[in-house]
Amino acid sequence: MDSRRNPCERVRNYYCASTPDSADCKTYSSVFRESVEDDSPKMRSLIRAQCQTRIQHLQDEQGVKVR
Repeated sequence: MDSRRNPCERVRNYYCASTPDSADCKTYSSVFRESVEDDSPKMRSLIRAQCQTRIQHLQDEQGVKVR
């Protein structure tokens, strides 16, 4: 699971595994969808970069490993 290329999928899976009905799960489900379905490759790339930043924040600030 660590090798997933889309960081938005990894963040979504992290939040939905721990609390499936949470706002974070719903938010990152939408973000993941946008990171795959947006018409613009540049926008998809920017969305994925934001998700990667979120993963890094979770690891650095909270010590959470997102797989």
